Amino acid sequence: MNLNEDNAITKKINMLRSLAIQKKQNNIYNNNIQDNGSYNGNNTYDYSVLLNNFEDCIKKKNGYKLHNILKLNQLPVHINVIDNMTENELLKMLKKKKLLKNYEQLIIDHFNIIKILCNKNCINWDLLLTTSCKFLSTFINIYCHNLWLLPYLLYICFFLNNISKYADMCSSNINNTTNTNKDDIYNEENEDIHNKNKYTIEVLNSIRGKIGTLKGDVEKHGAFIILMLQSIKLCMKLNNMQTTSSFLKIINSADISYSYIPKSFIVLFKYQLGMLYLQKLEYEKAEKEFIWAFSNSNKNKISFKKKILEAIICIRLNKGIYPPKHLLINYDLNIYIKIIYSMKKGNVFLYNNVVRNYSNYFFKYGLNECIDQIHFVVNRNLLKIIVDWWNKIVKDNLNKIY
Repeated sequence: MNLNEDNAITKKINMLRSLAIQKKQNNIYNNNIQDNGSYNGNNTYDYSVLLNNFEDCIKKKNGYKLHNILKLNQLPVHINVIDNMTENELLKMLKKKKLLKNYEQLIIDHFNIIKILCNKNCINWDLLLTTSCKFLSTFINIYCHNLWLLPYLLYICFFLNNISKYADMCSSNINNTTNTNKDDIYNEENEDIHNKNKYTIEVLNSIRGKIGTLKGDVEKHGAFIILMLQSIKLCMKLNNMQTTSSFLKIINSADISYSYIPKSFIVLFKYQLGMLYLQKLEYEKAEKEFIWAFSNSNKNKISFKKKILEAIICIRLNKGIYPPKHLLINYDLNIYIKIIYSMKKGNVFLYNNVVRNYSNYFFKYGLNECIDQIHFVVNRNLLKIIVDWWNKIVKDNLNKIY
């Protein structure tokens, strides 16, 4: 293992290199190269196979399969191919593919991203984020004339979201290690909140900068809502609620045409919009978005439906509306059985204990503010129980409380 490895991605890539060398030494290497050009049934061993698959995607206009070709969350080709190939060699291969002429820059940008990720020693985060944001810009330019590419945009945004988060985390760890005065809040060398999230902010600015180009054309509203939901998600992560207010104004003025958008993308958009309203404590609006998302989500996406249902339950508990117990059991939401019991009994101590014990859980799923508001219902029910008890004790007394 290389002593200069500074993150889990580099360690994983170098492990793949070691395995490839080991298999070659054991004379297994050649036997695992299948006739279809794949290595171990997984990664393409020849970049020309990847390009052929891309051509097939273009012919069929199948945007859903593109993420299996231009992979971002795993190696698109074998590690040996990436190590030994250059951008010029790839460009020569592309020149022979007339069908890929309009997609050359997209493929090259993708290749450069993978190349940066596969550095043997470390990852240049500045270069990676700059190249990744350029990849998004290239894609948007191509998408405007090839709307069938829409599904791949979601994967690009997921990648940008995850890689910026990871880059900020790695950079923060490096700075904390090198900064001997990190506990001194008055030290000028300490990072402010902007620097600690600089890559996330860079991605946010890149994404939001593309929204305006897509707002006016109803046929491009699919890309519009994908970029919007990712922008909202990043703003909430940065706790920048002021900017989200401007996003809501854009959404309300856009008059979004959902007829051109796959339902699964609308569900994601509605869910994120619901989460935004939830953070703003606008429960009626949040509930409306969540109900639509839950009703139209894929029934096989149980974990996602559970997240939506949980948000709806939290909102309705604030209204004193209790879900059926069997529903909580079916979705493994037993935590709310204790909360409901504390609400019905007006048991402030039990409610506080549950909230305290599961505070990290509620915070993780963005439900902490909504759950905290339930204490008003608990206190109200406690007061009602006390009043009912008092009225029963002094039933015939003139001091009866009405």
